[in-house]
Amino acid sequence: MPRCTEYTEDWIDEQRNRSGVENRSNGIGQHLYVSATDDDIMTGAVSNPTQFGEIFDRYYATIHAYLTRRLGRSSADDLTGEVFRVALGAVARYDPTRSGVRPWLYGIAHNVLRRHLRDGERAERAWARLPTPVSIDAAEQLDDDLDARLRTAVLHQALDRLLPADREALILFAVEQLSYSEVAAVMDTPIGTVRSRISRARSQVRDHLDPNVISTTEPEGATRHG
Repeated sequence: MPRCTEYTEDWIDEQRNRSGVENRSNGIGQHLYVSATDDDIMTGAVSNPTQFGEIFDRYYATIHAYLTRRLGRSSADDLTGEVFRVALGAVARYDPTRSGVRPWLYGIAHNVLRRHLRDGERAERAWARLPTPVSIDAAEQLDDDLDARLRTAVLHQALDRLLPADREALILFAVEQLSYSEVAAVMDTPIGTVRSRISRARSQVRDHLDPNVISTTEPEGATRHG
């Protein structure tokens, strides 16, 4: 049985090239796991790494979109492959009690992004490429106007002024739609710290957008679940 580390660059390239093909007849990611949970697939991938192809199929577009918003399409193409190479090599270390597969992959992407930026490339403004506002579940409209407006380019100056950790927490929460607990897992930070960062970032963004409005924090209890 091949080891996870044997499925590296060629494996990822094959998956990326075939990720849009439906009804595969053979090979990795045959969509045999439609009813299987992410955790079931991850457990199976420890002994049979080819099963990880289904995780790739489920989350490649999500992670690619996140990195595209942060760095642009060209860099995202390369870094998304790196995220899944790292993830494949870490399958045996995945802990389902700590977070789900999606925040686990976001955490890897977050670290890959940070390493990439430390290597010298300046991130293009994520917020300059954010899509047109989309509807948000009514049950999660804590500050719906701000969350919706964060999906447009108009906030780039306000976001520029935030501390990097505050900005990342806010983007993960409001743009990527992760819960507080998922953001905490991605950033490897206590959930209380994440709540404080998001509250502080929202207040600062609000002040920048409307300096005549007194800065406020989120009311107790008006929080996204998780």
